[in-house]
Amino acid sequence: MNTDNQTTPAAIWPRLPGSKAPRPFPLAALPALGQAMARTVADSVQVPIDLPACFLLGALSTAVVGRAQVEPWRGYREPLQLFILASANPSERKSATMEALFGPIHRYQRKENERRKPLISRSASRMEAAEQNLKRAITSGDNSGIDAAHRELEALEELHPFELIISDATTEAMAICMARNEGRVALVSAEGGMLSNLVGRYSAQQSANVDVMLHGYSGEPMYQERVGRGTLQIERTAVSLCLAAQPGVVQNFLNHDAMNECGMVSRFLVSSPRTALGSRKLQGLPPDDIALKAWEGKLHRLLDRGEGMLLRLSDDAMALFDIWGEEIEQRLRPGRDLHD
Repeated sequence: MNTDNQTTPAAIWPRLPGSKAPRPFPLAALPALGQAMARTVADSVQVPIDLPACFLLGALSTAVVGRAQVEPWRGYREPLQLFILASANPSERKSATMEALFGPIHRYQRKENERRKPLISRSASRMEAAEQNLKRAITSGDNSGIDAAHRELEALEELHPFELIISDATTEAMAICMARNEGRVALVSAEGGMLSNLVGRYSAQQSANVDVMLHGYSGEPMYQERVGRGTLQIERTAVSLCLAAQPGVVQNFLNHDAMNECGMVSRFLVSSPRTALGSRKLQGLPPDDIALKAWEGKLHRLLDRGEGMLLRLSDDAMALFDIWGEEIEQRLRPGRDLHD
């Protein structure tokens, strides 16, 4: 946190339930690069600064989904991925803002898939050859050959394209994608399709099977058994969401009984920035190329890292966490605004 800013800890945490209007995004809580990126995108695209600030958190969540944990105190850890939802009217430049923050991840994904192409082809050829060996051994009745072919198949690792970011999917398709990608997936979209899916666009039960999302938020294992689809096993699920949608779509999701009852709504960080329509400059300011380059480098370094990123809180951060945690705990009591 920028200590030059005089914002008090109590003012940093918005009191959304029962408040008349959401508070501004606490920009001072971001590190210097985060503040610079939020400002340059807001100025160049001509959007409220809340929008790029939220998407910035979503991009960081995407880069570390399934890879990072936070340990607020010894012995207690949580995965670091976030569910972000921004509400904005048509023509508010949600897509352009999202591209500015997520562009480096899309470029990384394309580059990684180019690198994997020959590896995937060789892997598929080896898999096909091993399967042919197994068929020949079975046809000839060679038991030792059958055992050897099975061992060969088990030793082979099937490679898949890098599918970290997807833009639209049913929850069932998300689970399949996660199984192909070490249990990780990030759904990133400036449209409201995923919210419509969750409240039952494709389901006769008026709501989707959200277990994939609920498990992925908290990093739980997931074992699915489906008629016609077989068994799907993921040892540790990890889902990151960064969505933007029109206010009516967002409101429908937030007020949906099933989404509230299962705890889906409460997992989201929801932002409703003030509209910039009618007050935008005809042309935005030129973007800060130094900040853009630093942002791309930061995301690519995070994406290159493997398992084992563990964040521990500094003393100052722990003090803020204690203040916030105590406030929330008090408001969870019966009769208070966060109970039930």
